[in-house]
Amino acid sequence: MSISFDFTQAVAVRHIFGVLLGLWLFPAIIIGPQVFGMAAGTEDETEVEGGSYAKLIESLEKEYPDRDSIQQGYRVVAERLREFIQTNSSSPKLAQVRSLCAEVLIIGGDRSGAIFQWKAMAEDSGDPAGQAQGLYLLASDSFLRDESDRAREYFARLVDGFPSSDWAAKAKGPLRYLALLTSRDMPAFEVVVRKGGKKAKLNLINLAGKVTLVHFWRSDTAKHGQFIETLGRNPESSLEQAVRKYPVLKGKVMIFGVNLDTDKGAFETARDRWKIPWAQLHDGKGFSSPLVKTLGIPRAPHWLVLGPRGRIWYLGADLDKFYAYASEALKRHRIALEKKK
Repeated sequence: MSISFDFTQAVAVRHIFGVLLGLWLFPAIIIGPQVFGMAAGTEDETEVEGGSYAKLIESLEKEYPDRDSIQQGYRVVAERLREFIQTNSSSPKLAQVRSLCAEVLIIGGDRSGAIFQWKAMAEDSGDPAGQAQGLYLLASDSFLRDESDRAREYFARLVDGFPSSDWAAKAKGPLRYLALLTSRDMPAFEVVVRKGGKKAKLNLINLAGKVTLVHFWRSDTAKHGQFIETLGRNPESSLEQAVRKYPVLKGKVMIFGVNLDTDKGAFETARDRWKIPWAQLHDGKGFSSPLVKTLGIPRAPHWLVLGPRGRIWYLGADLDKFYAYASEALKRHRIALEKKK
């Protein structure tokens, strides 16, 4: 699909049982640097029934040394973790084991099983910290699958029930994003973009009266070259062709990219390989870049369509929806400009 201008239309994961347990489903911007797993042998061995948590983790790590082996044997791994849960219902490690079991199930493609574990965490009133974590994981799963209403529900329960928890603090970004989907009001921002040796300062004031298209990307973004080709060079869909066909749009359309690589070299290599024809913002801050944080962007690629009056037409990760909303915004803006002539 491409844009029409007339009336037609994951985080690098170290060993799952090791020191850093990063849920592969969730980008670092959502989960953050906290760890769910702990190094085997660092816990006190207070659990008797079912064996200690440390021994269980040590055993699993030896039997399943990498992600592929975990994926192939996820049912067996999950069952062993469930056995620990059933025989150690009073263990202080229960939430950790449930979250680990959920991750194993996600790796195996069993989302419903993972949700069951997260819900069990969220409902365990004897472990407030585990409850907060469970609600956060439920909310994040729904959020990253664009299940906005369900995500709002879980985030609200988290923030209302555990306002001082670290998990509630982590919910601020996704909640900002969800609020924008409802209000459609673009918050104030200012960025400096560069193209070649030139740079320009962009904000809501100097973008007023223009349709603005923004793409958030990384050098490893899948099929990004295809997107660049469609919007940048394809004679049937490029912005340049649109302006030639409808001169009234000249100077009334802005597109820029926000690169989320922290490594400048990776950004420059990708930019030059794809010959990206529009201005770029790269500050090396990744998902901590001010505009990204302001919008609560959860992952890349992502797209924003901003109308001439500063209203958000589209904010999301669906490329076809981006094309559709961008087409409609440009069509309406063209018609409005022609009527003023």
